[in-house]
Amino acid sequence: MNIGKFPLIVASLIAALFTQPVWPQSTTGNIAGSVTDSSVAPIGGAKVSAINAAFSSVTQARNNFDGTSGRGIMDGPGFKKVDMGIYRDFRIQEQKKLTFRMEMSNAFNIVNLSNPATGSNATATFGRISTANQMRLVQLGLRFTF
Repeated sequence: MNIGKFPLIVASLIAALFTQPVWPQSTTGNIAGSVTDSSVAPIGGAKVSAINAAFSSVTQARNNFDGTSGRGIMDGPGFKKVDMGIYRDFRIQEQKKLTFRMEMSNAFNIVNLSNPATGSNATATFGRISTANQMRLVQLGLRFTF
């Protein structure tokens, strides 16, 4: 084997293994929402046009059309939570004891984002995550048993 061709063969193998296929963009889409004026009142009979500048084409949007998206196509962020409880008994006398407890919900304070907004009437916030679930909660307690 010729040593001069070895780097070229290795580079060709790496390029073949790590290249990703290129997928074309979709040529269809959905427009959802309503046309409103500055006081957010709906404007009846308004026409919406979708303009494709690359192909110089104009398409009229259909009114009262729900689209073709299926149910449950939008995934939310994951959810992770670790709860923990620690307690310690202290003997005061033979029959008496004091118990100290510390309980934590979401002990490692992991940020758990809420699901994105998916309501069709909330077009300004559609697909955005604007809230998070509960952060760390610590509860302390003492119990005296006699």
